[in-house]
Amino acid sequence: MNEYLERVHQILARNNFTAAKGLKPLLAEKDHVRMCAPLTPDCTNGHGIAHGGFLYTLADSTAGVTAYLDGRSYVTADSHMQYISNLREGMIYSDGQVLHRGRTLVTVLVDLTAEDGRLLAHGTFNMYHIDTRYL
Repeated sequence: MNEYLERVHQILARNNFTAAKGLKPLLAEKDHVRMCAPLTPDCTNGHGIAHGGFLYTLADSTAGVTAYLDGRSYVTADSHMQYISNLREGMIYSDGQVLHRGRTLVTVLVDLTAEDGRLLAHGTFNMYHIDTRYL
């Protein structure tokens, strides 16, 4: 296991929500993370498709983990999601890529795709570095 994947496992181990939703890391390298999560019935809306809040949460979690690859702690400062398509079942894949890494803000682009490669959503997340000594 490389050092980046080890960091991803560390942060996910501290997050009960991502564990409960089955978020699994697949790849981690400098400024890039790929993860997946199953679409379960409790994550669908009244139409039987993936709930937008679940897709957002998956993207937000991916952005946070991607930012964390430098070993510092982050929270979401702001974000923008574009929902493109949807699905009723299967795995959802999330790819986070750092676009810019500044002193206090990291901008991460996240794509969510279905198993067939279809783009489900695209997001831009600005992650703010926090000093955990003051929490």
